[in-house]
Amino acid sequence: MLKEIKNTSQVSGEPRRRWFWTSGLDLVVWQGDAEDVVGFELCYGEDAEEAIVWHPHRGLAHAFVDTGEQFAGRHKSAPVLEPGGCLDIQRVLRLLNEKRGALEPSILGFICRKIIEAAGFIPLVPRLAQPD
Repeated sequence: MLKEIKNTSQVSGEPRRRWFWTSGLDLVVWQGDAEDVVGFELCYGEDAEEAIVWHPHRGLAHAFVDTGEQFAGRHKSAPVLEPGGCLDIQRVLRLLNEKRGALEPSILGFICRKIIEAAGFIPLVPRLAQPD
């Protein structure tokens, strides 16, 4: 079940950041002064290898998490989000509902609505372009 990580570091000039975590789900929510959600990043999968990011000015995007493990040098690179992958909406909504735990219903509802609203506009194509 999602548990809130207390004392999450805050970035000066950014809205308040809240972090929720459980095995297979990692959620960061940014909230405005009125406690409204002003952004979120949801990483999911066995090792949180896929991500859904929503920002009010950029909308919803789906990505995969490049962990930096593929770096050929001596040190691992920092994880970064790379656009692409396929969003399985039903899987994500099921995971969120099953593992919602300490997540307030208003935040859960907001995230689910944004995923459903934007679903028709997300490119559901493999990372590499397919030949015509």
